[in-house]
Parts: sequence; structure tokens; C-alpha cells
Amino acid sequence: NSLRGGPALSSGGFHTVAPLADGRLGGWGYNYYRTLRPTTTSAQVKPMLVADVAGASQWSAGRFQTCGLWRDGAGKGRVRCWGRNISGETGRGVASTYGFAGPWVVGLSGARAISAGDYHVCAVLDSGAVFCWGSGSGGRLGDGAGVSRSAPVKAVNVTDAVAVSAGLYHTCALRKSGQALCWGSNSQGQLGV
Repeated sequence: NSLRGGPALSSGGFHTVAPLADGRLGGWGYNYYRTLRPTTTSAQVKPMLVADVAGASQWSAGRFQTCGLWRDGAGKGRVRCWGRNISGETGRGVASTYGFAGPWVVGLSGARAISAGDYHVCAVLDSGAVFCWGSGSGGRLGDGAGVSRSAPVKAVNVTDAVAVSAGLYHTCALRKSGQALCWGSNSQGQLGV
């Protein structure tokens, strides 16, 4: 199968995913947390088919997790994540070692964009709100608590986001005005304040 063109390719910390022309997902790289394939933990050195997932409008690869956003059909703005889940990165409502392409992220619908970061994931909703889950270290989830969450929490003071980008210990949202709003660790000046 040939890859779709454009920005749909997503490289994470140790793996890459890319949609195929038929709607399925291809990927390669690190697979210890079953980031790419549920039946093995071996690294995938050649592009291979990621099992049991297809038809997402957007894919995002994090450090050890992969997420897909389904905008059409049964998905209707819902997200599924799989891979490492020690800090709740898959958004299933419970932390575990790993999980593969299981249930939707709990309590989340109406998402229009996603970004998987190092150990956390964030989504922009149609309303302009941003919800994040996973490791809360450094304040990267934006809820002010600084603790890990296995289910999405709303980032405070973000109501007009159009895009989001999750990094290592921080997250930034692009607002309708064109202004960037960032939260989390500022140890290297990454918040731009």
C-alpha cells in the first residue's frame, strides 16, 4: 500500500506511524509497549501494518504511545490511544503497563485535533477547550494539579484553541487570535514567557 501524502505522517519518540491509502495505519520502530502491534514486543524495523486500527482522520505518535482521532461515523470526534499506559497515556480511566487499540478515551467527544507528547496526550474540542491526560509532571496537563490522570482533564483558561502541541514537559495551544498559550515546565524557557 502507498502512504497518503501531506502532514499525516507522525514521528514519536521511538516510532513513526503513517496512514495508508486504504485508510489503514502503517508504522515502524519501537514496540515494547505494543505501540504498533499487540502480538509482539519486538521492534519493527520495516514498515508494517498496525493491527486493528483504520479510518482515523488524524494520527499522532508520542514517546511510547499512538493515538488516532475519528471524526466521522461512529467516532464523531472520539479518540483511541494505545501503547504505554503507566501514567494513563491511553486515557482509559486506569493506568496499566500497556494497552492496544481498545476502548475510546473515556468521557471525551467532539475532538477536532490531537497531539501525543512524551508521556501525555492532549485534544482540542470543537468548543475550543483543551483536554489532556497522562503524566501531569511539571504541570503539562494544564489543570493546575501536577499529577497524572488516566482520564482527560480540562486545561484551565483555554476556551478558544484551534490546535494543540504536546511536548516533553509542556503543552502549547494555538488560539483563534493566532496567539500561542503554553503551560507546564519552563526549565528551558519553553513556555515563551
